[in-house]
Amino acid sequence: MDIWPASFLSANMAHIHPELDSAVGWIPMTYNEPIMTTCKKCGKASEEIAEVLAFCAECIAQADEDTLAELAEIHARSRESFGLPARPPSAADGLQCGLCQNK
Repeated sequence: MDIWPASFLSANMAHIHPELDSAVGWIPMTYNEPIMTTCKKCGKASEEIAEVLAFCAECIAQADEDTLAELAEIHARSRESFGLPARPPSAADGLQCGLCQNK
């Protein structure tokens, strides 16, 4: 069993890990129960499908415009949860990021 400091997990994760020890601030992380997620598009169920995306790798690779739009919205919400803008800023005369692919 791994133990992670609670500060590494968002406040939204408390419902997933109810054994959070609020006095100590540590959450034991167990990996014995895989989470099966079903793809919204093809119906495939797998533990390899991210619950937040709910699309399998094959459907993402062959995504149509509607699926791409939904994935972009999910990505935007994820970025906003970290205090980032929905899309990375981009300007010809702007600052370059040395940490990510959006230089």
